[in-house]
Amino acid sequence: MMIGLLIYGPWFNIDGAGVYSVIVDGFENRKLDLTLGDWTYQVTFSAPDGSGPLALDLDSMGKGQAWINNESIGRYHIPRSWVHHGDNLLVLHEEIRGDHLKISILTRTWQEICAFISESDPPPNSWKPNSELHPQSPQLQLSCNKGWLITSVSFASFGTPQGSCGTFCPGSCHVDMLETIRKACIGKDGCSIVVNTNNLGDPCLEVLKTLAVEALCSE
Repeated sequence: MMIGLLIYGPWFNIDGAGVYSVIVDGFENRKLDLTLGDWTYQVTFSAPDGSGPLALDLDSMGKGQAWINNESIGRYHIPRSWVHHGDNLLVLHEEIRGDHLKISILTRTWQEICAFISESDPPPNSWKPNSELHPQSPQLQLSCNKGWLITSVSFASFGTPQGSCGTFCPGSCHVDMLETIRKACIGKDGCSIVVNTNNLGDPCLEVLKTLAVEALCSE
C-alpha cells in the first residue's frame, strides 16, 4: 500500500510516483502482470473552429483521468479558455483499458441557460458595501458565453412554476411570459428582467411568485 504519494497529475506520464509494479495473483494457472500496460496516452490536436466549450467523446474508453494542456478536465467538459491556436496536448490515464484511437473532440454549438428567481430573492448587488438603501426588486439575469447570443426562449412563466432546468412546467398560478422574455432577450448576449408584480402582472393574489425561464444561446 502506498500512502501520501502522488499517483496522478498532468506530468504523470513523464515523472510519476507511487506504484510502479502491479501483479495480480490468484488466477488458477497464472499471474497477471499489469506493470507494462501502456495505459497512459497523449496526443496533440488543433482547436476546432468557434468559441464554444468543447467535450471529449470517450465512449471507447473505460475509466480514468484526462488533462488538456496540463489542466485536469475530469472526463467530459473542456473550458474553451484552456484551448489555444496550434497544437494542444491531451493526456489520458486509463485504468481499465480502452480504444484511445476512437477518442474525438466535440464542439458544442448551443448552450442551454435557465433562471428561477422569486419575488423574495435579494436584488442584484445588495451584498455590496454602500449599496443604496431604498427598496429594490430582484432581477432575473440571463447571459451567454462570450461571442454567443440568445437565439430562442422555450419556457417563461411567472407564478408558481415547477421543475428544474430542462423540465420546467407551469404551476397552478401561471402567466405566460414567453413573448415578454423573447422581446427583451433574443438577439442579445444577456438580458435582465425585474421580478415584481408591477412589471410582470399579478396572476394570483397573496401568493409568492417566481419567474422561471429557459433559453438557448448559440454562435
